[in-house]
Amino acid sequence: MPGNRLLVEFGQCQVGEQRTAVFYLVNQGEELPIRFRLPRVAHFRPRPQQGLIRPDGRQMICVDFVPRQYGEFA
Repeated sequence: MPGNRLLVEFGQCQVGEQRTAVFYLVNQGEELPIRFRLPRVAHFRPRPQQGLIRPDGRQMICVDFVPRQYGEFA
């Protein structure tokens, strides 16, 4: 939804080291399912990338961060 943002911090991570963050997407609606699609961005991999959440349901999302070069990523 526009305006809803989640900040996930992985902390310091060495090149090639993997860190994983876990959070939930929640459908608070009582009647309609919602579809979601999370883009794949360099160094970040969401799992699952897309799906359907039933009314009053939730979906666990894992985001893997594996930097392939030195730097700060956002």
